[in-house]
Amino acid sequence: VLILSALPALFIKVYFAKKMYTWEKKITQTERESIYLNMMLTVDKFVKEIRIFDVSKTFIERYAKLRGEIYTEKMAIVGKQSKAEIIAKALEVIATVSIYIFVAYRAVLGKITAGGFVMYFQAFQKGQSSLKATLQSLATLYQNRLFLQYLFEFLDIKHKVKEAKDPMPLPKIEEKISFHDVSFKYPSSEHDILK
Repeated sequence: VLILSALPALFIKVYFAKKMYTWEKKITQTERESIYLNMMLTVDKFVKEIRIFDVSKTFIERYAKLRGEIYTEKMAIVGKQSKAEIIAKALEVIATVSIYIFVAYRAVLGKITAGGFVMYFQAFQKGQSSLKATLQSLATLYQNRLFLQYLFEFLDIKHKVKEAKDPMPLPKIEEKISFHDVSFKYPSSEHDILK
């Protein structure tokens, strides 16, 4: 009963970890585009171009659309996950209450002593918390495996740039670069800034 009460939560975590992984992989390009637009709109070194070409409204609308899509899709997955977790938690509570009622009933009938009742109660609590921690660790291990799988897929990408068969060596520069009679001044200034 202890294991059966904790298994639905494990299956839900594993199922939604895979679902979230697949979704995040699918929206990578959209996420990158939204990050790029955010950078273009918020970093000061792009302000001139944004104003000169008058694209701020277009960028803001595109950014809002992308972030809205990402938010809507993520909330749909998180909403389903939350509902499934509520159902799993309800099953766990029902199993826990059933065990407590069974143990209390046995105590009332005199089949177990009050000390035995406390012992069973504490053993069930400790077993339940240990099992939850173990199953949570397994779910986290699965999520980490998904990440590593994605990392190794990335590392396995073949290079598109081929190495030259007969590469030319870089020429050795033995002379120094030197400037003679070079100066600079701003048009509005009468003094040389650089001599």
